[in-house]
Amino acid sequence: MILPTASAPDGKGVPEHWGRMGVAHFRGLGAQAAEVLALTREDCDRSEHADAVRRANLIYFSGGKPDYLYRTLHGTALWQAVLDVLAAGGVLAGCSAGAMIFGSYMPDVNAFPPLVRWGPAFGLVPGTVVIPHFDEIPGALVSLAARLRPKGSTLIGVEGNTALVGSGGFAGARTLSAQLVLVGSLVRASFQASERWVRQSLRARQRSPAALFPSTRFGAGRR
Repeated sequence: MILPTASAPDGKGVPEHWGRMGVAHFRGLGAQAAEVLALTREDCDRSEHADAVRRANLIYFSGGKPDYLYRTLHGTALWQAVLDVLAAGGVLAGCSAGAMIFGSYMPDVNAFPPLVRWGPAFGLVPGTVVIPHFDEIPGALVSLAARLRPKGSTLIGVEGNTALVGSGGFAGARTLSAQLVLVGSLVRASFQASERWVRQSLRARQRSPAALFPSTRFGAGRR
């Protein structure tokens, strides 16, 4: 199930574009895919949207504005449906803004410079700040963010064209310090190989991604 909620502030037609891309991608892997255009808090409290999400076994959050995504989802029927899918063994995934909400904190996008003031996230990866596009951020800003990060938290930097996938731990992550974990070139090859394996397995077994990855709980990254 593709949720392009985060892209709603980016303009008319943008969420629909995200939805089409996501559906095409997952159908290309052999999965059944659909989108839910829940773009406002009112949309996220509509029972038909929550029910559609609850029937899914993989939920993918698009990129866009992370603060808008958090405010729009928090406390709604749709977010409860997401948690129900997770509790039942489903998969949560996201890119960019859709990955940032998995940590406990997010950068306040209204702060200047960014990465120095923090807002809440959903805490699915407790005690962390998930930072996608990590290879595009100047090193000086990363150092500043590491020093000013929320007390006791760890920054998880996810480079472009990589994925972070796990359930209680992350294979392929490189610990740079007590404050920063980098996910980059170490997992690129395995990410590409995993997509090929998913495609082959789906065609051979006609099984869903959730069945193929029963222990996987979330993915964070950018394609």
